[in-house]
Order: sequence, then structure tokens, then C-alpha cells
Amino acid sequence: MFKKTITFLTTAALMVSCLAGCGSSNKAATKTDEPVTIKYVSYSAQPDHLKDLEKMIAAFQKENPKIKVEYETYKYDDYFTKLQTLAASKTLPDVFEINYENFVSYAAKGSLFRFK
Repeated sequence: MFKKTITFLTTAALMVSCLAGCGSSNKAATKTDEPVTIKYVSYSAQPDHLKDLEKMIAAFQKENPKIKVEYETYKYDDYFTKLQTLAASKTLPDVFEINYENFVSYAAKGSLFRFK
């Protein structure tokens, strides 16, 4: 249980830092001041840390009122199959959790960064 909690907290810290980059006030980086919605997908929040995830998202949205975060969580057993399907259909979420074992594969396919 301790290992699972540490893993979740580490992932949460990474998520917050990734989302913080979305809240940049650099006007040149955005074409409009219109509100935006980003999608986040995770496996480590389920089932024991959904409330924690919701609190982190609420805190982020409070600091960045023009960014709405929609999230989905999947069980670990289903997560990477779902992620592969999303990658194949080019509908990956804006931010998603990935372990090191899968990171190299997704990076090699160019699935980790997309710019619009």
C-alpha cells in the first residue's frame, strides 16, 4: 500500500507540473484568450485516489480559470490497451500517465508530443 501511495503522489506531482505548463501566461503561445479544455487520462488514481485527483484538478483550475480539465481513469489492466487504441486513432488525450516501460515505445512512435 505504501508503494502504491508513493507511486500515486509521484504521478500526481508530475501531472501538476505538466498541467502548470498549460497555464502559461505567454500571450505569444496562445492565439486567443478563450477558455480551453484539456483531457487527462490516468490509471494510478483509480480506485483509491479519485478524490485526491479531483482536488488537484480543482486547485489547478482555480489558478488557471481559463483551463478546464476533463479526466478519465482506467484500471491498470485495461489502461495500456486503451492508450494504444487512442494512439492508433490519433486521439490521445492532451496529458496522460505513462510508465517507463511504455515511454520508450510511445516516444519512438512520436506519440508523446503534438503541437497544433
